[in-house]
Amino acid sequence: MVLARLVLQHPKRTDDHPELKDFYNDFDDLNVTPTDKDKFAELLKTLEKEKIDPKLLKTERNFYVVDFKNIGGLVMPLILKVDYTDGTMEEMRIPAEIWRMNNDKVSKLIMMNKEIKSLQLDPHQETADVDVENNFWPRRPVKSHFQLFQEEKLKNPMQQKKIEEEKAKKDAEKEKK
Repeated sequence: MVLARLVLQHPKRTDDHPELKDFYNDFDDLNVTPTDKDKFAELLKTLEKEKIDPKLLKTERNFYVVDFKNIGGLVMPLILKVDYTDGTMEEMRIPAEIWRMNNDKVSKLIMMNKEIKSLQLDPHQETADVDVENNFWPRRPVKSHFQLFQEEKLKNPMQQKKIEEEKAKKDAEKEKK
């Protein structure tokens, strides 16, 4: 299913009055500046001093840092379902020892050959997780128990046949009139 969202563009005041434009109208904080290049060169120098191979930065791998919070206080293993952009999937199991240094929050560096499309924590609901709304990256809407209860439930074959018979009976009565 493809969802499309219509975004209405309202005219900006700076379109009518270009004299109101300032530095931030054209500033993009993701552009690489000469200062950023200098900082990177300094980083490479420190890597050489520590005898770390700078070629490591040119690797074709993808690095991800995933942050986890232990909201309930119960130390459990982390089970991750990783979906890749090429359509493949992998499941990772991280033992509960990951919480040994800090019971409240932990970060995990994941190095992959493929690009990650999405992550799901505890995909088979094997751990004692009460709030499943925060188990997805990017976030997904999760229906509450009340919303699921309100939805129309699928009918079993016997109920479906009964509905069809009642409909056929009403149609037959309408034709007689």
